[in-house]
Amino acid sequence: MGRLHRVGVFETNSSSTNTLVLGGKLEDYIIPEILEAVDCGAGRDFNHETVNEKFTCLLKACSTSEEVFGLCYKLYEIGVKEIILPRPNSYDPPYKDGTLYISTGEIYDSCDELMEIARDKEKLKAWLFNPESEIYGLDDNQFYN
Repeated sequence: MGRLHRVGVFETNSSSTNTLVLGGKLEDYIIPEILEAVDCGAGRDFNHETVNEKFTCLLKACSTSEEVFGLCYKLYEIGVKEIILPRPNSYDPPYKDGTLYISTGEIYDSCDELMEIARDKEKLKAWLFNPESEIYGLDDNQFYN
């Protein structure tokens, strides 16, 4: 019984993979006036490709409120006019020990890469506002022969 070899993906656990796709730099970006954190759903199978879903994944990668505020500040500098964060009663549980908890699927092993993107304004624009960028995960149990 063999397994398919996986190249260029992040191993999240023994039965799922997580892939972060960074689109190239664009000449012009369509910057929305409003960004909103959305409930993306949980689990091993997910595909987050809309601007709000990708923004929510960036929020999930933040481990401190300072990182959340730093991300939001960069987005305001880029041209976003309003950012809607979850209210304390919107998610279960929304906050724990001062950390924002959001349902995004199993993106855990991509958090370092997402934070690297969030710290660089050009990478942030290229990932968040490029329609070719996404993050997805697959339960690879079906890959067993």
